[in-house]
Amino acid sequence: VGGALIERAVHSGMINPSRRWQSLKHDGPVAQFRFQVRLSCDEHYYGFGCNKFCRPRDEFFGHYECDHNGNKTCLEGWSGPDCNTAICRQGCSTEHGLCKLPGEC
Repeated sequence: VGGALIERAVHSGMINPSRRWQSLKHDGPVAQFRFQVRLSCDEHYYGFGCNKFCRPRDEFFGHYECDHNGNKTCLEGWSGPDCNTAICRQGCSTEHGLCKLPGEC
């Protein structure tokens, strides 16, 4: 019979973002089938709800990459929560010296 619905399957539950496939099965009165699903976040989004944003940058607002959990990893020579504080040359006075780029004083 053309266009007739044979079986309907609904999955209710939590599927967390992961690279792994999750196997699901449906054993209905007419049809049985197995399928695999996986959920992935859009680029630059991380976490179980895909609500943690991290986009690598190397400019005024920060100098960092993002790890697989979306945490900022400062590029060499930078520190701070947003990786926008230059690490001055060794021996540079914390009281009288400062730097705008890493390794300067």
